[in-house]
Amino acid sequence: MENLFRNGRLLEMLNAFGKVANGLGIDFFLVGALARDLRLYNNSRLASKRMTRDVDIAILLASEDQFYEVKEALLATGDFVAHDREAIKLFYRQAIEVDLLPFGEIENLDRETRIEKPRPFIIDVPGFKEVLPAAEQVTVEGLTIRV
Repeated sequence: MENLFRNGRLLEMLNAFGKVANGLGIDFFLVGALARDLRLYNNSRLASKRMTRDVDIAILLASEDQFYEVKEALLATGDFVAHDREAIKLFYRQAIEVDLLPFGEIENLDRETRIEKPRPFIIDVPGFKEVLPAAEQVTVEGLTIRV
């Protein structure tokens, strides 16, 4: 699992993201392959042998405007840059791909989220609202994060 935290860049990114989200009062948790890897961190027999290429972060939002507020605050740190076509994708220090997966009141009746800028993008993340209360805190290398 040491490769997951090579050079501490991933921990830096998670800390930077957490500061922005917490400052805005945004609830979030990790999902996807990184969440799996963090849950299995202490079990070398089950730990993933392959490093994920991106970090998926589920963010609880009330509106599309709130999505842009979070995204702009992350960009304002100077550590994150936006993907030129995909609204939900950012890059941390040109090294880590971060996908922001909005859910909550931002979803329409079909449980889809539509983001208009830089071009229309629709994402479907059913189950995030239901999983949020069960997300557990995991501490790795001094960082505590919900997965």
